[in-house]
Amino acid sequence: MLPQNNYKVEVTSASCIGSNNGKIQVTVADVKYVYTVSVTGQTPFTLNPINSSTKTFDNLANGSYSVCFKIEGKLNYEQCFDVVINQPAALKTTSKLNSKTKNLDLTLEGASSYQVTINGRTQTVIENKFSTQLLPGVNNVEVKTNLNCQGIYFEKIILYDDLTYYPNPTSGGLTIILPEAIKNINVYVRNTAGMLVLQKQSVPALNGVVNLDLSGLSEGTYQITTLGSAYEETFKIIKK
Repeated sequence: MLPQNNYKVEVTSASCIGSNNGKIQVTVADVKYVYTVSVTGQTPFTLNPINSSTKTFDNLANGSYSVCFKIEGKLNYEQCFDVVINQPAALKTTSKLNSKTKNLDLTLEGASSYQVTINGRTQTVIENKFSTQLLPGVNNVEVKTNLNCQGIYFEKIILYDDLTYYPNPTSGGLTIILPEAIKNINVYVRNTAGMLVLQKQSVPALNGVVNLDLSGLSEGTYQITTLGSAYEETFKIIKK
């Protein structure tokens, strides 16, 4: 019986997802025997001093393999090893945004380092957690690794400062101050019963300012919804 350390089985993982370029290299130490080595899904190969008693099985997909050695002339002898060819995992990114503080937390999986790009500025991250403060307006978030096959994560996050409005209560005129990035909005005014009583489409926001005339409304409480591209805000006013 030969010791297990007579056999050397080395595994090289696949370089990328679905690349099928993993390798299993086998070598025997005691070269006075002739061996037959079998690898799952591969044609058996004879190891002898002529080929230096070594063989590399290449172009292998990720998965589990059984590597078995038999010795010529020893009918009941077989030594087997179970090995696994791995491949890189797909990139997984989870984002969590605190809209009040504008803080973005990213949880990263699939690699030992990541390139995180926020609005064109790239940082190398070696942890699986990353936090950053976003700016008002449009924020482009991209995460990738040094292997394109792991995928790329991209998210567009739009943050706006809270709008302001005055006077409230109002006798008719209402001024709404929006983030300057908003160029025009649709305005919907509903009474306490939820009935739409006033609607204005594509109202221009000049330097972020919209002026509404509510003088035609009866006294009472109203809900006003301002709706723009990637923007929506609802508030209540009192008409006196």
